[in-house]
Amino acid sequence: MGKPEERKAKDRDFTRTVKGMLFCAVGYLHPPDKYTAYLKYIPAPQGRWHKDQGRYDRILTRYNLSSVRDTVGYLEENYPHYNSLLSSPRDEVLHGPPRAGGRILSS
Repeated sequence: MGKPEERKAKDRDFTRTVKGMLFCAVGYLHPPDKYTAYLKYIPAPQGRWHKDQGRYDRILTRYNLSSVRDTVGYLEENYPHYNSLLSSPRDEVLHGPPRAGGRILSS
């Protein structure tokens, strides 16, 4: 698959990395080489959520400090090159922000 279309991520747009993680964009301003975003879904063979052929678990279960800390810990342990708090490197993004009206996941 190719690189994402060159469109700036908007608040609450989702991006999917080459590893299948789904990040949700925060705000409208992003660094040139990253999206300011938080990790919300990770690939899981038996996951509750699905999109196309993939299944996902929601890693950010609640919007509180403890859940955010857990997602940051997951990234630090498994993907340390995601070195900026709550951001996903653009060069690892497979699918950029969806077009208006696109649905990310179904349960």
